[in-house]
Amino acid sequence: MSEAAPEGNQEASDAGQMESSYSPPATQADLDRIIQDRLSRHDKKYADYEDLKTKAAEAEKHAEANKSEQQKAIDAAREEGANEVTGKFTTKLVNADIRATAATLGFSDPKDAIALYGDISEVEIGEDGPDGDAIKARLEKIAEEKPYLLKATGSKPARRPSPARGEESDAAPTGSGKGKAASALRQLGAARKSQ
Repeated sequence: MSEAAPEGNQEASDAGQMESSYSPPATQADLDRIIQDRLSRHDKKYADYEDLKTKAAEAEKHAEANKSEQQKAIDAAREEGANEVTGKFTTKLVNADIRATAATLGFSDPKDAIALYGDISEVEIGEDGPDGDAIKARLEKIAEEKPYLLKATGSKPARRPSPARGEESDAAPTGSGKGKAASALRQLGAARKSQ
């Protein structure tokens, strides 16, 4: 603590010496000279400011030129990626629409419709999806040209009801050994009843 006091006193005495060494300018000419000296020191300090400003502007231009090339490369890569993804999903969307329309029109295998449809890049795609009318018209034309791709339109043969328990079946026994054995037992039971 005793050392801090002398340092504080020394600083106070240095400040007092500075104040005593300062003398205010006596005339306006002295004041102007002091200001001019101060300005000239300031100008010397920032004399190369214009050079630095010019170099900074050139560096910015160079960085901007490089940045724009890099930015162009980044933008091109983004666009390429977006086009690839859009192309994939557009193809999937059109194929799904073709399959759905083919199933509605009765194609046996809607995948055949995709194979025979042709170039799907010609299908117009609006905000609400592929042009369904154009797809339907093209698939109807394919169905006219190749009717064998459609499901059979004739009526299916009526399925005979299976006989209830205890009834005889007039159909020949077919199938596994269990079916044959059951048929034989029914015939045996019918023969015994009739005796």
